[in-house]
Amino acid sequence: MTRIALLDTPEDLNLSGQITSARVNLASMYRDGQNVPKNLIKSYMWFLIYNESKRDFSVLEQQKNIEAIQALEKQLSPTDKEKAKI
Repeated sequence: MTRIALLDTPEDLNLSGQITSARVNLASMYRDGQNVPKNLIKSYMWFLIYNESKRDFSVLEQQKNIEAIQALEKQLSPTDKEKAKI
């Protein structure tokens, strides 16, 4: 899944949707510690990457993920947030 999530976002909406889905899935997995060690910094990073190309999701899905980003921001220190952006 990580290999897919690291791909550039293409114009093809079908392929783009698969990549964007992989990104948001990784963000959720790291946030919840599901099949990976819980890591809020990595979760935040993947949500930020997702957020750059979220056009493949409905407005409701986008809003849900933006709320997840905001919740993570409240839990992370400024240093942690900077680490996620590298």
